[in-house]
Amino acid sequence: MCWAHVARKCREHRKLVPTDKWQQIDTDIHDLQLCFSDNIFTHGVSLLMKKWSTDPLIQQFQQYFFDQWIDKLPLW
Repeated sequence: MCWAHVARKCREHRKLVPTDKWQQIDTDIHDLQLCFSDNIFTHGVSLLMKKWSTDPLIQQFQQYFFDQWIDKLPLW
C-alpha cells in the first residue's frame, strides 16, 4: 500500500475524531510512516496503540486505523 493512499484515507476518516485531537493523530501517523524497518514499524504500532488506547474520544478512529492499516494492510 502506498503511503499517500494511507494518508488520504485516514484524513477521510478524521470525522471520527474531535477536531482538537486530529492534528496529533495525523502527526502520529506521519511519524509511524517514517519507520525504516518492519521491526521498528511493528514496535511503533505497539507504542501507538498504547498511546491511543488511553483516549476514549478517539476509539472509533483507532479501531478503523488498526483494522484497516495494521491488520489488513500492514507495513505501508
